[in-house]
This record gives sequence, structure tokens and C-alpha cells, in this order.
Amino acid sequence: MEELSQLESANGRLEPEIDLEELFGTKRTNPFGTNKLEIFEEQLSSMSYTDMQEIARKVRDIDIYASRPNLRLKLLEAFKWDSRNKQHMAPIIIRDQKPSDFDRNDPEHLKVMRELGMKV
Repeated sequence: MEELSQLESANGRLEPEIDLEELFGTKRTNPFGTNKLEIFEEQLSSMSYTDMQEIARKVRDIDIYASRPNLRLKLLEAFKWDSRNKQHMAPIIIRDQKPSDFDRNDPEHLKVMRELGMKV
């Protein structure tokens, strides 16, 4: 406990942990209210049929009058489909490698440079 009290952030104060979903407004922009499957499954288990229908209205091609078990399954499928598509659209960060970072006399470095499509 003493160690925890000695921890400080850069500005000298302990900062509360921030939920990224809250920071980015996921609950307002995402019809499911979360991007995490475990959280959505937990919400579904305690959700009323009417609440499920409300989410289904916001999501593509889901019959809002399906039975409760079918509606739950359809919402889970839609959540997984939505999450899978968002992963494909996630930005890819490519760091530029300077040619000087590689030794052109090293055969292993030359191999890596060729695989990366760099001029050798």
C-alpha cells in the first residue's frame, strides 16, 4: 500500500484510469453500446426483450419481432459481424525504415530489405 501512495504521474498526481470506450463515445456512436464481446454478452443476458428490440431497430436486417432467444442470437451475430468489419478497417501504422538502419553488407539485413520491398 505504501508503494502505491508513492506513485505519481508526470504532473505529480495520480490519474484515474480512463475507459477508452467512454473517452471515444462508443456508447453514443455504436448501436451495441460497446466494442467488447464479453460486455455485450453480459448486457444481453440481463436485457429485456424491449431493450433488445431497441438495439435491433438500430442494426441492419434484424427482425425485431423474432422470439427472445432468436433475437439474442441475431444481435450477437450482428455484433460479431460489426466487430470483424471494424478490425479490417482499422488504420495500419507503417513506420518508415531508413536505409541507414540496415547494413547492406549483412546478408540477413539484405534479405529483410528485399522482403520489405526496399531497394537493395
